[in-house]
Amino acid sequence: MIYGKVYDAGYNPVADAEIYLNGLIQGKSDENGSFSFQSLVLKKNSIQVLSKIHQPFSEDFSLEHQSQFLQIRLREMDEFIEEAKKAFKEKKDAEAETILLHAIQENPKFQPSYLFLAFIYYKNNESELLENLFVIAEEAGLKKQNFSDYLPLPMEKRYE
Repeated sequence: MIYGKVYDAGYNPVADAEIYLNGLIQGKSDENGSFSFQSLVLKKNSIQVLSKIHQPFSEDFSLEHQSQFLQIRLREMDEFIEEAKKAFKEKKDAEAETILLHAIQENPKFQPSYLFLAFIYYKNNESELLENLFVIAEEAGLKKQNFSDYLPLPMEKRYE
């Protein structure tokens, strides 16, 4: 049996994090961040944890006993936003763009990365890059109306 808890950086439980063992989904963490599953596991294994607002976690581990407790601490995606904000305030739009693109690559479902990057593209009249960003967001499963709430002008331009 593999069981454990998923926490954020402040040791608060993370609910609904997807838990993968050796590349196969095994379930999600509950409201207390807990997870458990009976599984025929190998001596050497890998676990991956995905959450909408945290950076993905991946680690290899060896099964020491018939049951093993794993404590997983996730880093928040907001760290990328804070770095990008700092670059943006220093008028380093290209650096902010690089940070946000990295955030999107790390966690394609973290909507604030798209919103901030869309704002930068809109501010700099980068309509083609903005259009491509909307396509990437849609492929990641984000809905168009999520953007129209925050960026009505780019959405209007998109459908002209």
